[in-house]
Amino acid sequence: MLLAAALALAWSGTGASHLGAPSPDGRFLSGVHPDSGELLLRDLTTGIRRRVGRKTAALEHASYSVFSPDSKQIAFSWLNAERRYELRIASVDSLTERTLLRNDGSGLAQPCAFTPDSKQILTLLVRGPRSSDIAFVSTETGAAKIVKHLEGDPPKRLSLSPDGRSIAYRNSLLSADGSREEKLLMRAPDLDYAPIFSRDGRAVFILSKDEGLWRASLDDRKPVLVRAGVGRVFLQGITRESQLYFGLRAGTGNVYRATFDPVAAKLTAEPTAIGESEPPASLAAISGNFRANGKELWRSGGEAPVAVFPRPITALAVAPDGETVAIAQSTTLTVLSPTGRFESRAAAETISGLTWTRNSLHLITVQNDSLWRWSPSLDSFRRMVKVQGSIGSVTLEPGDAAITFTAGRPKSEVWSMPLDAR
Repeated sequence: MLLAAALALAWSGTGASHLGAPSPDGRFLSGVHPDSGELLLRDLTTGIRRRVGRKTAALEHASYSVFSPDSKQIAFSWLNAERRYELRIASVDSLTERTLLRNDGSGLAQPCAFTPDSKQILTLLVRGPRSSDIAFVSTETGAAKIVKHLEGDPPKRLSLSPDGRSIAYRNSLLSADGSREEKLLMRAPDLDYAPIFSRDGRAVFILSKDEGLWRASLDDRKPVLVRAGVGRVFLQGITRESQLYFGLRAGTGNVYRATFDPVAAKLTAEPTAIGESEPPASLAAISGNFRANGKELWRSGGEAPVAVFPRPITALAVAPDGETVAIAQSTTLTVLSPTGRFESRAAAETISGLTWTRNSLHLITVQNDSLWRWSPSLDSFRRMVKVQGSIGSVTLEPGDAAITFTAGRPKSEVWSMPLDAR
């Protein structure tokens, strides 16, 4: 099986997302509306886009999605008002939806594939920063059957063979009942191991870290390069007509640097772009000797949580003293220190990142397109800078003499390429 040469842009602009998928009949593509966060279904024959997802709070949004084999249903991940991920299912025709499962962990409930009879959904349940489960979730009852528990960083995706008997993930081939597991590839180039089965189930497609697309037959387990330089893509699915779809995370953000007064916690010069960055990544809820587990804050080696909060923790940072910790829950900011507990609800935007100055005089927060400085007692705050695009990572250089941060709004595109099945 070789890839034909032609590539086609299937979707660009509002809603196009690498988190979506094609329907097996090739009629629909799913995506996520960048402003409302709702799931979008785009009819490729008419161009009409329809929205899915009942919202009760502004911060709710859809994530990964996948169609059933008959293209009549779609399963999708949904972040609810409590900042917990749900697995939802909807009818493609009526758009009526229902919640199948609420993840009791602190991460995604990522639908990856329907079983051939559409009675179950292969789902990745991320329980915490380094804990996840491979599960089948019933489309009728929402009951989850755990196939395998995983430690370490969660896999990027799971793929189910067309006959429903095998699961591919990382560099593993796992039987659907969890009884057998073997290596997917014995010897391979530097692959990122987010495999997807071919339509006949006899091979898998995998991406390499140098942006190449590879195919490996399950007979000899040897990868063959089929196309180089496909970009930062995520393989989304293959239709019955052997059309491969992938989401391209196009564009880059900028890296900015500005000199910084660590005592006053203010910029002494306008930020200057010094290079390009990857799209902003989500920040891990682990810092110093502390870690977040859903709504709980734990100290390493502790036998009980240090504190329990009303909502899941979205970011945390430990001060240089190793004992003072700042915790964000959406727009709420809390500081726990040996001298007391301080709390503020003054943040207008979700706090996605935190860092302390090394003199511990100020806490810096990332809130959408702005950096803010706060006093350790949270009784005063002020915006430091506002830029174009969402801010990602923030770093204070030695001595806090300069601050570096990434910002940008990389766009997504969905492309397709035909497969030659000869």
